[in-house]
Amino acid sequence: FTDGGVLNNVPVDVARDMGAEVVIAVRVGPKAEEEVPETIAGVANRAITLMMQTMERPRLRRASVVIVPDLDGLTASDFRRSDEFAARGYQAAEAQKEKLLPYALDETAWAEYQAALQARRTGHLDPISFVEVTGARDGAGTQIASQLGRHIGRPPDPLALEADLSRIVGLGRYASATYGRREIESTAGLRVDIRDKSYGPPFVRFSLDVNNEGKDINLNLGSRVTLMDVTGLGSEWRIDGALGTTLSLGTELYQPIGGDRPVHGGAFFSPRAIYTRTSENLYRDGLAPGSTRVLAGYDVAYVRNVTRVGDPLLPRSTGAEHSLRARFDYDGRNAAYLPTQGVRFRSTAQWFMEAPEARLRERNDAMALLNEGLNHVKRMPGEENLAGPGNRREFERELGSAAERARIYNTPLSIAFCDIDNFKVINDIHGPATGDRVLAFISDALDQALNGRGKISRGSGSEFVILFEGKTARQARDLTENARIALSERHIVDRQTGRPVGHVDMSAGVSAMGHDFSIGAMLSKADQALFKAKTTGRGTVRIAT
Repeated sequence: FTDGGVLNNVPVDVARDMGAEVVIAVRVGPKAEEEVPETIAGVANRAITLMMQTMERPRLRRASVVIVPDLDGLTASDFRRSDEFAARGYQAAEAQKEKLLPYALDETAWAEYQAALQARRTGHLDPISFVEVTGARDGAGTQIASQLGRHIGRPPDPLALEADLSRIVGLGRYASATYGRREIESTAGLRVDIRDKSYGPPFVRFSLDVNNEGKDINLNLGSRVTLMDVTGLGSEWRIDGALGTTLSLGTELYQPIGGDRPVHGGAFFSPRAIYTRTSENLYRDGLAPGSTRVLAGYDVAYVRNVTRVGDPLLPRSTGAEHSLRARFDYDGRNAAYLPTQGVRFRSTAQWFMEAPEARLRERNDAMALLNEGLNHVKRMPGEENLAGPGNRREFERELGSAAERARIYNTPLSIAFCDIDNFKVINDIHGPATGDRVLAFISDALDQALNGRGKISRGSGSEFVILFEGKTARQARDLTENARIALSERHIVDRQTGRPVGHVDMSAGVSAMGHDFSIGAMLSKADQALFKAKTTGRGTVRIAT
């Protein structure tokens, strides 16, 4: 899958030069408008469209099949209508089915292709041994490398890395952060490239405040200048000023304490000085000296929390919110202005009766269902997590995070329950010690076959669980089937005893998360599919119905 952009919108020539025998091109570029443009922007857009079409024609002639979906009414900004884009793509492909069918593969040919493709793939990604940061000024790279140190000793986890880099960029100091693989003398590491903002530091921000109290209108124009790393890495010197109804000038120094902690928080001290001249209401909030006030009320609101810019690190929630609010105010000062004695006290309490965020509790409930779902099938006694990619607790956390990402991004999530066929025979003939070593070998073999496209966890006895993020049930079924075939072709020999164990096979049940994003339902369906696979011949992978 390639997209050459404006200069080569359909790079069929690139695919051919790379040795592709069959190229199916999908053209989704703009159509030339029949109306004569009347604005400068319209003329420029028309010129770009004509240029792209002129460059496309000779390349499209080299394609085996050209598919042109009807995208009328859809634009590049309609990313929320992705389902409609896909539907129109399927319609366009259906219209070209006579040309496409000669290139179709049956299940056997597809499995052979996948096996050949797998044979050309490299093995596991090596664990990260070091973190190298480039582009950060004044030694800040050491701080960033320290924060990313938690990734050392583990294979790269793109989601976790991107979350950490989003937090670093979100501090406002840097324009972007990218990462990649770095090797030094055959040692694998992580390279992080930091790009500073070209326009700062220092950074300048402006504010405009307009409000009216009584007959007067208050207008204030404010500004803040922030200088970075003045007294050390992570420090900030802030200079504030305001003109208008309020005249203000202030300065503050933010100085973190604790070595490399400034990158991600920690102790700090912040001395400041400020001069302000303003007018003030003597009886603020309508409460005069010597008064007591008790307020109570019931709030009803409709809340819709979505992320407009940036990564959705916080969950999205929508729905009704009901809360009971109470407030107690007491002003015991002897004067509203320049008091010489007395106490002014305010306390507020709010009780939420209903909130959309409460749905997040379903995630914890789903985690409780996880153990139940993993234990639905009868298992042999034995220690879990004997080897391999992750233990049950880590898998629970990963499944919960994956389900949350699937809900936020509206992406597919699937799971496969796998059980080694006739494993009891291996235990009975060769003994539990050999059985444990066989399970360790199987977990490694499955992990190699999946090649990072699924995350494996050991269950109890002879069972494994595979989590497929971004994969539909059919895609997860195909990956699991390919892994099953690769495993069944391996001839196992116990190296400690020299005795051949022979070939092993497995049965599996696959299920995808539904529109209700219920983890418990997905686990239960995968369990049922595994039961059908075990009771209808073994050595098969079934999709839950």
